Amino acid sequence: MGWVVFDSEFVLRRYEFELERKEALAASIEVPILAVSLLAGAIVAMLRDVNYQPWSDWLFPFMVFVVLCVVTFVLCLVHLMRAYVDQTTTRIPFVEQLANDRMAYIAKAGEDREKADWQATRFNNDLTAQLAKAADANASRNDRRSEELFRLRRAIAWLLVFSVLTAIPYSIIKARVNVMSRSEPVTVPSAPSAPAQPAQLAPAPVTPDPQPTLTPNYDVRQLPRTRQR
Repeated sequence: MGWVVFDSEFVLRRYEFELERKEALAASIEVPILAVSLLAGAIVAMLRDVNYQPWSDWLFPFMVFVVLCVVTFVLCLVHLMRAYVDQTTTRIPFVEQLANDRMAYIAKAGEDREKADWQATRFNNDLTAQLAKAADANASRNDRRSEELFRLRRAIAWLLVFSVLTAIPYSIIKARVNVMSRSEPVTVPSAPSAPAQPAQLAPAPVTPDPQPTLTPNYDVRQLPRTRQR
């Protein structure tokens, strides 16, 4: 099998395409991060708001779906980290270094013009080979990230399904609690009664003091004398 020599323009376009593809994949991670955060917040809110007492038959399916949500959430984090971490890029050297390398290639030819042209062609071929290797390395990396993003979106879809299933028993439990709270008699607190006043005894009737009778001042000499027998 012989080597196939591609046009340098084709290899350069492929290299640039993989760089643009890498940036597009990096930007597409933001939406899954937002979706996972919202779904996780909804699940946590249901866990904190559900009534565990009194025990209801719907608590068991509720907890089962919550466990499935947690497992799916962990899978989302794994795929998200794999898609986010592998962002390295294989690049060609800077332009200044390429210019110096090209001059070094041509300098090997000395004063021979034909040999100098051959060295320049050799440099171009080597540069095209470097571009091809960099493009292939970036393409392989982008393919792995694209696969992880696909698995991440699939895990998010399952997380959404389990979240909806979790909301069904949660809503039933909340509805039952509301009905029970309405059926219970409402006791209205009575106004506090005034403290009992101590019994007051009726005052005893006051009898007026008898007026002193003054003995009249008689003169003994004025009294009639009784006859002596």
